[in-house]
Amino acid sequence: MSTENRPDQETFRCVSCGHAENADVNAAKNILRAGQAHSACLEAKTSVSAA
Repeated sequence: MSTENRPDQETFRCVSCGHAENADVNAAKNILRAGQAHSACLEAKTSVSAA
């Protein structure tokens, strides 16, 4: 991640694609997606173990 993506404390602006959003909202979405991916992996491992 480039430090240039954060022109100030409040703003996230991707230097690659131009996506811009409040930095806290952007971080919350990333944390949510990471949690969902982790849960999906745990569910997949559980279903494989049960088979």
